[in-house]
Amino acid sequence: MRERNVRGVVAPDMTFLDVLNPADRSAVEALFRPVHFPREARILHAGDPGNGCYLIDDGEVRLEMHHCETDSDNVLGYLDPGDFLGELSLVDGQPRSAS
Repeated sequence: MRERNVRGVVAPDMTFLDVLNPADRSAVEALFRPVHFPREARILHAGDPGNGCYLIDDGEVRLEMHHCETDSDNVLGYLDPGDFLGELSLVDGQPRSAS
């Protein structure tokens, strides 16, 4: 897995913000800040409270779920540039469901 820049920079082609008026869109974009995680770093931890989400700008992120019974990690999938990470807990108010 490459190092990746996981950040909240909203690209012009991110149509999910098109429903907002220009002032609200600017306000949302101002909340995002760039962050960098080195290769193999754990970005989110299952069970933690949701306090933000990430837009993947570069690299690849592996999603895993830990199984206590077998003390093993199950790979759920991979996210690529343009994908979001961590948004579900912001929507449902529940702790993070995966790492």
